[in-house]
Amino acid sequence: MDRLKGKIAVITGASSGYGRAMARMFAAEGAKVACLSRKQDLVRGYEEDDDYTVPVQEEITRRGGEAVFIACDVSDRESVRLAFEEVDRIYGGLDILVNNAGIWFSGAPIAEQTGEKLRQMLNVNVMGSFYCAQEALRRMVAQGRGGRVIQLASTASFLATAFEADYDITKGAVLMLMKSITAEYSRYGITSNAICPAYGLTPMGRKLVENPVYRASIEHSVPLGKWVHPKDVAYYAVFLASDESGHVNGTQAVIDGGQRACGGGHAANMEGLFRSAGLDELCTTVH
Repeated sequence: MDRLKGKIAVITGASSGYGRAMARMFAAEGAKVACLSRKQDLVRGYEEDDDYTVPVQEEITRRGGEAVFIACDVSDRESVRLAFEEVDRIYGGLDILVNNAGIWFSGAPIAEQTGEKLRQMLNVNVMGSFYCAQEALRRMVAQGRGGRVIQLASTASFLATAFEADYDITKGAVLMLMKSITAEYSRYGITSNAICPAYGLTPMGRKLVENPVYRASIEHSVPLGKWVHPKDVAYYAVFLASDESGHVNGTQAVIDGGQRACGGGHAANMEGLFRSAGLDELCTTVH
């Protein structure tokens, strides 16, 4: 407890999934948390200790923590600017930025795509992370006390999967943004790192998680035999946000249950897997 005491954290996409889990855990460790999301929809997740009956900031405050909700569309630069001004008004600055907001589409080979899904994902996954990083870095430099920037990337940042080119492209860019921040802002005491989870138990992947064929395929390819849990990501994010990670900089933490190390995966047979699972068309949701 208290590993983040006195710290101010901004977490995007905080309404559900990884973002909600990180917001709750950051607050439990003593941070004041600004929960940024487009809206406060209660999109139920898979955490055993969270019934999703109230928005995350209410869940945090009823447990004795401190948090606020700030509406923000990360793909809109003006919305981001106003959200960070609200953080300034409420908390007077920030110490930690977690760029978690993201969207995902899948299900079409490159030659058959119109480019619209790629454009939407670039706007949210890449430009959204870029806009938020800009606002946070300006403040961290001016404050003169360093800071932490954490990107939610993905194993898709460096492992291509058939039918997911648009998503893979955006997550590769997020990883390079992390490295660019390291190159430019380390001299100000600001560290920049990325967390790269594999397939996770989040609302964004609900159609995959709840499809028995697809779920079994993922579990078979992972040495630990299970999907990434939001808490797996939240625990590592707390470490990266804390003083314990002071010399951890420019890294990418892979959270995949050993899948990559053992050559697991099914990328080359994605078309057959989608068809056998009846997932010809997949929807998109937010983390």
